[in-house]
Amino acid sequence: MRIQRLSRRDCDAALPLLEAQYREHRIEMKGAPLRRALRGLFGGKGIALLAWERAAPVGVAILSFSHQLERGGATAWLDELYVEPERRGRGVGRALLRRALREARKEGCESVHLEVVRGHDRAARLYVREGFQRLPRTRYLRVL
Repeated sequence: MRIQRLSRRDCDAALPLLEAQYREHRIEMKGAPLRRALRGLFGGKGIALLAWERAAPVGVAILSFSHQLERGGATAWLDELYVEPERRGRGVGRALLRRALREARKEGCESVHLEVVRGHDRAARLYVREGFQRLPRTRYLRVL
């Protein structure tokens, strides 16, 4: 397996995996709006990583960058981490996560945040094994 850091030029290779993840989570995001959102990530706003086995993409990780006072400065949000269902349990997710953490450090981030959908215990166990702590907070969203 190899992991590639994508550029704006080649980021469309991640779209099928992101669309599969959103279908799995029942999120209505695909096609041109997803392509625009992904391309908007580049230029200092974040990074995209793609895991390949042989000549096929099998996993994706997306980091978005921000600045948080309570964390002391630059921080990253692990926006997406998705591995094809038939490739899960083989270390692809762990490899993507570890690479994402290294990339965040290289970008000067002090911390990485993420969320796990209720019921995705397997993913939560991976994050705990890799040193993440559950926060005593509840997230909220307002669409503008």
